[in-house]
Amino acid sequence: MPQEEQDAFDRDPLWTQIGQVIWLLRQTEQNHLPPLRTIEVASAMRIHQTRASELLNDLERLRRVKATKKGRQVTWSLGPEEL
Repeated sequence: MPQEEQDAFDRDPLWTQIGQVIWLLRQTEQNHLPPLRTIEVASAMRIHQTRASELLNDLERLRRVKATKKGRQVTWSLGPEEL
């Protein structure tokens, strides 16, 4: 891959799974849809639910997403760092 393409790849956050999670949650909020559950994030990204949970928990520690718990169900939305 030429250096110019590699630089473009590195700058585009949608090439990373973290960037994809943020984009997915941002699209959900912009379209006024209810917050997503972990299984919905995993399904949209076509990754295993365990991996989606890891990504979301990592982002929560960075305050880029926030979790809302109702009983056993957890939904995810953008955190204070992304607003």
